[in-house]
Amino acid sequence: MFCGGFTLESAEAVCAGGGTAREDVLDVVARLVDCSLVTVSHGGAGDRAGSGTARYRTLESVTAYGRERLAEAGEDRTLGQRHARHFADLAERAAAGLHDRDQRAWLDRLDAERTNLAAALDHAVEAGPSGLAARLVESLAWYWFLRGRIAEARAALAAAHGRAEADGRAEADGRAEADGRAEADGATGREASLRTLRAAFEVFAGGDDPGPAVSADAGPRARWLLEFARLCFTGAATAPDDGVLDTLPDTFRTRGDRWGEAAAYSALATRALYRGDLGHLDRHARAAADLFDRLGDRWGQLQSSEQLGVLAEVRGDYPTAARLYEDGVRTARELELWTTVSFRLARQGRIALLTGDLAGAELLHERARRIAVEHSHRPAEQFAVIGLALGARRGGDPARAETLLRPWLDWNRRLGVDAGAALVLAQLGYAAELRGDPERARSLHEEGLEAARRTGDPRALALAFEGLAGALTAPAPDAPPHPAVPAPAPGERRTDLLRAGELLGAAHTLRQSVGTPLPPAERTDVDRATARLRDALGEPAYIRAFTCGHDHPERHVDGPDAAFPG
Repeated sequence: MFCGGFTLESAEAVCAGGGTAREDVLDVVARLVDCSLVTVSHGGAGDRAGSGTARYRTLESVTAYGRERLAEAGEDRTLGQRHARHFADLAERAAAGLHDRDQRAWLDRLDAERTNLAAALDHAVEAGPSGLAARLVESLAWYWFLRGRIAEARAALAAAHGRAEADGRAEADGRAEADGRAEADGATGREASLRTLRAAFEVFAGGDDPGPAVSADAGPRARWLLEFARLCFTGAATAPDDGVLDTLPDTFRTRGDRWGEAAAYSALATRALYRGDLGHLDRHARAAADLFDRLGDRWGQLQSSEQLGVLAEVRGDYPTAARLYEDGVRTARELELWTTVSFRLARQGRIALLTGDLAGAELLHERARRIAVEHSHRPAEQFAVIGLALGARRGGDPARAETLLRPWLDWNRRLGVDAGAALVLAQLGYAAELRGDPERARSLHEEGLEAARRTGDPRALALAFEGLAGALTAPAPDAPPHPAVPAPAPGERRTDLLRAGELLGAAHTLRQSVGTPLPPAERTDVDRATARLRDALGEPAYIRAFTCGHDHPERHVDGPDAAFPG
């Protein structure tokens, strides 16, 4: 029955019965070892802590022969269900341990049983209406996420969901009695949780978000995982449900689920980051860090350290951010949390960019991209590729930056990810400006501004304002790329320049409002536009325009500003 080896505990749970007592299984296994039909090893896969747990394995030919005899005896289905129940029990025990100080040990144990777990799911799906498949995949969902096995999770959840839907139809047909109704209600809850988990992994893989609402019948951890997945996209097709996120800390606290409470605070910290609310980012990240530290959950500690690292990066404290990211890469590698490794490597790449190490940034972002692709995690891949594009632009290759970014613009548009689209459009706009195509740059930045307005993030708006100011001040090329577009009249040109000055002033106010003024390493684009404005308008006119935008940013924040009065 076993695939990829087994422990004595598993052999006793699955093979006892039919005249063989549980305490006799060891003698049977020992005789098989003596006959060289079973091999035994100590301290192999799944035993990195060095506990010395014995692991047994049957030869492939012996396994095939045994399965034939089981089928002939009509016992294969019974043993298959027993195998599935045992590994569903194991997965449930592991699910609890994956959230505390035993996290690494349980990750290793599940790694060792990976093929057995896959076989158990096959048995559970075939076994009929028992809820085994649902139990198994609900327990394994977090393991799959931590290991970055997105494709594996999607396939397993689809199989279990299909079994649960069939179970639900069968129970609905016979729910005349009260007990039947209660059983059907339980099936409804399982099916809702499976549907929600499937949606979460679909979002992780870059697929379509299934809709704005999460079923109230789903468990709170399933609801949390879907909102967490959506946050990876900063508000995919249906933005994270604020009602779910805002109530989850109390929901978990009422249930006594301290890990859930910590995870909910961590999600709120991420949402605050995307909204540019650094006060709530700091507060929620520290609340989550405190709870994760008490539990000993190293994944949670990684989440909190990344959020605090981003806070330091945004504030220009690169040494602190670099230390937190480096520690994060080390811990994530030790735990083999590969998508986390990808994100942390890309974060390190961002610091390398900001400190002028373009070669180091390229290497880090490319490593991050390869890991993300290997594990089918599209948000991590996008994050790494945007870093590569930033490096290409800073290195004087705007054409390569455009090539890297274009597929992600289409992807963000398809999924309705306004924050992602705004960022990509801003970078494409800067690349067009540097290529000497100011009209294209202006069009891209104006589209990015509309996307940024929909996010409500002051920093996204500031970036859009700064990009549009750069396009408005860019000199006309010697050979215009768009000959059908007439050059602006002198009066129109001055209006554009004054508008650009206002936009820079408004951007400065927005960044001040959330405590994130542009640090020197990120001022290259703004300083380029500012120098052009000072040269073209003269210092007094530039200061007047900048001050007007600084004092009245709402003119540009609240709606289209094309009718700037000059």
